[in-house]
Amino acid sequence: MHGYTNGYTYRMGIKMALTEAVGKKIRSCHPNAYQSGKWGTVVAVVPARGQDMWLIEWPDGKTDVWNPVDPSADYEWSEA
Repeated sequence: MHGYTNGYTYRMGIKMALTEAVGKKIRSCHPNAYQSGKWGTVVAVVPARGQDMWLIEWPDGKTDVWNPVDPSADYEWSEA
């Protein structure tokens, strides 16, 4: 189940507000993703590319914006 409307997305099949991801650890396992396989933190929801995106920050201070519903991104969430 992919897609979001009115500020919601799905995490492991459960509907969540985009802002609920703020503070959580995430990584993309897609080989072409920026910082692929490295854990980053969702620090904010920001407008970018005409939609709401997650601002991700890694421990080295680098940042990127990710589409919260990119089915090819192969996102993983840390439960810690």
